[in-house]
Amino acid sequence: MATKTGSSLSALDTGLRHLPSRNKQVLTAQPVKHESNPIGRGGRTLSHHDGLDFEVVKAVLFDIDGTLCNSDPLHFKVFQEALQKEGFNNGLPIDETFFRRNISGRHNPDILAELFPEWTAEKANQFAEDKEAAFRCLAGSTLCRMPGLTEFLGWLEETNRRKVAVTNAPRSNAQCMLDALDLSARFEQIIIGAECACPKPAPDPYIVGLNALAVQPSEAIAIEDSPSGIRAAVAAGIPTVGILSGQEAATLRTAGARWLIRDFKDLMDVIYKKAPEEQGTPVEMR
Repeated sequence: MATKTGSSLSALDTGLRHLPSRNKQVLTAQPVKHESNPIGRGGRTLSHHDGLDFEVVKAVLFDIDGTLCNSDPLHFKVFQEALQKEGFNNGLPIDETFFRRNISGRHNPDILAELFPEWTAEKANQFAEDKEAAFRCLAGSTLCRMPGLTEFLGWLEETNRRKVAVTNAPRSNAQCMLDALDLSARFEQIIIGAECACPKPAPDPYIVGLNALAVQPSEAIAIEDSPSGIRAAVAAGIPTVGILSGQEAATLRTAGARWLIRDFKDLMDVIYKKAPEEQGTPVEMR
C-alpha cells in the first residue's frame, strides 16, 4: 500500500531533522567537556600525541553495526527496498544522505514513528521484523571484521582489559552479526538498547554497560559510528571514539566524538605509539 505519496524526500528530510527526540528528556548526564579532535589536524591520522591514553583505559564499550563491521551498506539496501515497496517518497528510492541523517544508528520504533506516523504499532512492528529478517539473510554470508579489529581485540585480552558490546540492533540481529564475524565469545555481555529503559541516543545502554563492567566513565572509552550512538556514550560520560565507516567526520564531531579514526588500525598505531609519519596514508578531512 502506498503511503506518504504526497511527500517529497527533501522536505521530509528537513522536517525530520528538526523533530524533537522522544528520548531527549532522558539525556540529563553532563557530557564530557573537551575539544573534538579531528582525524588528523592538517590531514593526519590520530596519534599518541592526541590525548588518547590507553594506560588509563580499563574497558572498551563497542557498538556493533558499523563499528565491528561495515554493515551500513546492507542496512541501506534493505531499508531502501522496504520503503520503496511501501510507496514512501512517491515510490522513489531514498538516497544515502537521507539514510545517514534519518535512519543510521537509530531505534526502529523511533524511525518508523517519524516516517509513518499514521501506522499502527502492529503495522510498524511487522515492517521492522520483515526488514530485520531481510538484513539477517544478507549479513550471515557478507559481513567481515573492520580492519585492525582482530589485533585490537587481541591486545585488549592480552592486557586484561574488559569489553562489552552496546547496540540498538535487535538481539537476533546482534547475535547474527557476532556469529558472522566469529566474535560471539569475545564480549562479556551484549547490551541491547530495546532491553534497557531507553535505547540510544539515551545514555541508558551505556550506563548498563558501565555497571556490568564495574568501571567509571573516565576509565573507559566507547567506539561508535553513528551520531545517535555517540550522543548516548557522551551523555553517559564516556570519552568516545568515532569510526568513519559511514558518516562524515563533521557529523561525528558535532555529535561529541573526541577522536576520529578510519578503522582499528589507527588505534593500534596509538597503542604502539607510532608517529604520524610512520602511519599509513594520511586521511584528508571529509
